[in-house]
Amino acid sequence: VCPQGGNTGLVHGSVPVHDEVILSTNKTTSPMEVHTDTYSITCGSGCVLQTLQETCKAKDMLFPLDLGAKGSCQIGGNISTNAGGIHYARYGSVRSNVLGLEAVLPNGDIISSMTRGTSKNEYRAARKDNVGYDLKQLFVGTEGTLGIVTKAEMRLYNYPKTNNILLFHVKNFAAVLQLFHLCKREIGDFMSAFEVMDSTGLTAGYRQKLAKFANAEELFLVSGVDKTSHTAPSFVVLLETQGFSEKHDEERIMEFLETVASGEASSSHAALGADAFIDQVMATNATQLRQIWNVREDLPVVLAASGTIIKYDVCFPFDGFYLPVDFARQAAVKDLLGLDLE
Repeated sequence: VCPQGGNTGLVHGSVPVHDEVILSTNKTTSPMEVHTDTYSITCGSGCVLQTLQETCKAKDMLFPLDLGAKGSCQIGGNISTNAGGIHYARYGSVRSNVLGLEAVLPNGDIISSMTRGTSKNEYRAARKDNVGYDLKQLFVGTEGTLGIVTKAEMRLYNYPKTNNILLFHVKNFAAVLQLFHLCKREIGDFMSAFEVMDSTGLTAGYRQKLAKFANAEELFLVSGVDKTSHTAPSFVVLLETQGFSEKHDEERIMEFLETVASGEASSSHAALGADAFIDQVMATNATQLRQIWNVREDLPVVLAASGTIIKYDVCFPFDGFYLPVDFARQAAVKDLLGLDLE
């Protein structure tokens, strides 16, 4: 059996290899129920992520998972792949936000970590459940190999009232790591995203597109790509904050920027060098905020249009996060051109 949801995965996990039976979850769309009292939502596994987000927003609640494929991907697929998304830095992956699951095993048995609620047909997950094994976690990230998720209860949060985006054009990856640690220390309580784009990806993706963009000026500003040479800084860091007080957030962000500018060190991390940062940009309105996110979210698409692209869904420790990129590039150059960059 090959389970399929929204078919938005990029690593062929839902593609049948031989003569499998395809099992679609498109119809497992039981009505969504937002529970503002317990900060949770109950939904079918075939629920589209964007629909779930909008349903929660209408109740002034936030479901934190956010992906570029949110208009098509389904919550069951998000669970089975333990999706992270752009807000992982603050809210964690799907695994951190699953409260309860219902799943069908290969022999047809139905198991559930959700118990009957106050009404006859309502089933809710207990927040604190010390009874035996936490079986729901076995179905998170296992891609349907143990059973098919049919229903879930997910954690919700208060919908933020403020949203700010800052961009840092950075010279090297060591400075990227130092900036991340500084963010966690200074504004970690309301930092919602920390996304990194490198110069090769930006220039390869957008070099042929710059002249065609209606908002070319904004693209140059966001990406840091030079208008003449079309080269970019080594790294562009997109930092987003979400909070509940505009005055509080603005004061904290200004203090954070002063700390970055001063290159202040902590007891566990070295100081940021004054020459590590080339430039910084801050969105001042909703239009700029959306334009900045568009550059990040459109990057995989424009890269695919620029040539052959191979997708991998892998994780590495922070301190060695960029090493596989350098290794892969050196291997590609050596294989294609017969050159050794070492």
